[in-house]
Amino acid sequence: MTTTKLFVRSIAAMGVLLAVSAPALAGKAGEFTVGANAEYFWPDRVDMLLEKGAGYRLHGGYRFTDALGVSASYSEVSGEVDGKVPVIGGLDAELKSWRVEGQYFMNTSGATQPYVSLGIQNHDKVDIEGNFDQDLDMDKQLTIGAGVRHYFNPHFSLNAGLNASHDFGDVTDFGAGVGVAFHFGGSEDAAPASEPAPVAPAACADSDADGVCDNVDQCPGTPPGVQVDATGCPPTMKEQVSIELKVQFDFDKSLVKPEYMGEIEKAASFLKEHPETVATLEGHTCDIGTDEYNQKLSERRANAVRDILVKQFGVDGSRLKAEGFGEVRPLNSNADETERSLNRRTISTIQVKAAQ
Repeated sequence: MTTTKLFVRSIAAMGVLLAVSAPALAGKAGEFTVGANAEYFWPDRVDMLLEKGAGYRLHGGYRFTDALGVSASYSEVSGEVDGKVPVIGGLDAELKSWRVEGQYFMNTSGATQPYVSLGIQNHDKVDIEGNFDQDLDMDKQLTIGAGVRHYFNPHFSLNAGLNASHDFGDVTDFGAGVGVAFHFGGSEDAAPASEPAPVAPAACADSDADGVCDNVDQCPGTPPGVQVDATGCPPTMKEQVSIELKVQFDFDKSLVKPEYMGEIEKAASFLKEHPETVATLEGHTCDIGTDEYNQKLSERRANAVRDILVKQFGVDGSRLKAEGFGEVRPLNSNADETERSLNRRTISTIQVKAAQ
């Protein structure tokens, strides 16, 4: 009994510690889970012997998709033998059980994910004080449940749930549990474990020193001393033919998705039609992750687009410059997931200047 109480208190303490962690991404397909719950159980039968009990449940699971998973668990709960049982009524007892169930998770893009479950449960044995142990020869029960899992970061979560087990007769047993779980694997496992504070945008870059920021300069590389207007162009060079290339990426990925191949092909055709042009491919990220990590990720994204232009569409690599800017040039404030997704990009404005 002392061991069970200590285990329950340990689970509670771990939950309090994890509660101060910063929210992060939720679990994804391919995720493995191991965890432990403090468990309370009350049966609806005398042949169970145990009147009610509290203890622990150890569980492990796997997600086949973002929404569908499976879980297997083993539990031990301690209490007293039902007083209606002759001889041993009132003695301390410990019930051992196992359960296998499928799980369906909702709100899979959020940190807090409700779920429902369906599976089978079996009570194997009751250990009774004074060596009156009894193996339970019972039919397996259908168990249904509902609960919620809250991710504090991609590797830790707090779980709470209720379940009812029915033997297709007149008996329904009930259980409730709360505990913590540890997660690894999954499609987002390579992401940083926590979301850092937003970084203030860097000062305006002006590589040709013409007084116009690079991100709005339509005529980069203006010679020193040449007067320019608000677009960064001399009056005799304002008429331009240009094409914009924009490729969006999934979180923490540098793989170019098939739907952007058409846009990249258009840019390649434009470059071939205007062999005098060069292009700078700018890679960017959202604000999740360290500065160093995001800088390298942005460089990989820029190079991924450059490689496709060179290897698949035959553009001369000497005309293409791939440059990463990390998270320092966001399109917006990164206030939510929608805004962050717009910042995960590789862009380029390729221009041909024509004198008036």
